[in-house]
Parts: sequence; structure tokens; C-alpha cells
Amino acid sequence: SESRVVDVVRNELTQDEDFRSGDFFTLQTPGIVSDQDGFTRFSDSTAPTANRIGVRVALHSYAYSNPVDSKYIILAYEITNTTTVPLTNFRAGIFLDWDIGPTEAELKQNTSRYDSTRSLGYAYSSMPQGRREYLGIRALDSATSFRSLVNNSLDLSRAAKWDWLSGGFASSTAGPADIHQLISSGPYTIAPGATRGVAFALVAGDSSLANLQQNADAAKAKWRRLTVGIAHGLPSVPFTYQLMQNYPNPFNP
Repeated sequence: SESRVVDVVRNELTQDEDFRSGDFFTLQTPGIVSDQDGFTRFSDSTAPTANRIGVRVALHSYAYSNPVDSKYIILAYEITNTTTVPLTNFRAGIFLDWDIGPTEAELKQNTSRYDSTRSLGYAYSSMPQGRREYLGIRALDSATSFRSLVNNSLDLSRAAKWDWLSGGFASSTAGPADIHQLISSGPYTIAPGATRGVAFALVAGDSSLANLQQNADAAKAKWRRLTVGIAHGLPSVPFTYQLMQNYPNPFNP
């Protein structure tokens, strides 16, 4: 709701610091699931009491080195309800500030767009002879809200942030300007002690929207393979292995 919002985005004066982690973000190369697995945990334990939701989050990242899958990183969040009551109308989103280009003049020429067929928000430089990369964020469980935002005209209240998360797709285009983006999935209901998976993919493209879309499709295909047969979008990949004794051997007494 407008009051129960937790984030680490800047506010009108400084920055909200609602999420706190006691862990480093660790990388394992090669990983168990991908060529480079990342992991950390955090919670909203430091949020003001009036705004706190009561969640613990485990973040797994998956990155690949083969050419087909090398231009995206999957971010899989496992969100656990640590309270004794259901969380209803729950939304999870990511706020982005791409800043494409090495100079202030170029980053003020960034453009934000939305591909509704892919739940893909993306940004690029509109400056002639500027950087040609396309950068994007795809909601792998489909987006229910996307917002293109302009830096010098932002309302940074919690009520505004809730509107970004839940307000749909009314303002999906912005720029050329110093732009930001917010993409979210939901609404979900999370029972007490239960966990809900929500996944996104950070995607890059070399010099064309078509290349970005191709890589976004590769990320979606990979995520489908990782989650086959698992309800609620939680990863079906194993995070630990155990070798059991092969006894009795059915082929050799």
C-alpha cells in the first residue's frame, strides 16, 4: 500500500535504507547452476515500523559465458513472509538508473521505452554519434507495472513509489532526458512463512533493439528451462548436491 513500501531508492532528502544485509554478495565461478552464480540475502528489518512489510529475501544471480546467453543476467528473488499474517496485494519491483554514455551531456539524452510483448523496459542514447548499446530489464514472470521517469521531475515519496509499483503502464515512455525506470510483478499473496519467487533479467544489446530483444528472448527461454515443473516460479535448480551410497546395487548382488 502507499504506507507499506520498503526500498533503497533515494527520497526527497537523502535515501531510504529499508533493506539491510548481513552478507556479502558472493560469486562462484563456475557455478552450480550457471557459469557464474551469485548469492546474497537481505531483509526489510531496518525499515521504519510504519512502513515495514516483514520480508526476508534471498537473491540468486545466474550469468552465462556461451554466446547465445552471454548478454543477460538472471536475478531470481525468493521472498519469504516473516510475519504471522498473509501478505496480500504484494508487488516486487526494480528501480534502474542506466546513465548510458560517459558524459553528463550524453546521459541527459537517454530515452526510455517499453516492449509490452516481452515485459521488457529498455533504454538507449538518442545522441547522434553517442553510445549505441541498448540496455533493458525484463520481468520474467510478466510485468504488471512499468514506469519511465525523468530525473528532474521525480516525486520520491513512498506514495509515489507505490504508484510506480502498482500504477500500470500509463507513463511508459520518456526522454531524451536523464531517465529512470521501474518495473514490477504482482500482485501476489504470500502466506505466513511461505516463499514466493520473482525473477527479472538484466539484458544488453549491441547497437540495435532487435539484438536486445533477441537476448531478452534467450533469457526467458533459459528461465523456463530452470523452472519446469515448479509452481509459483521458484527455481527448480539444485542449490546443493549430495552423493548417496549406491546400495543395494540392483544389477550386481
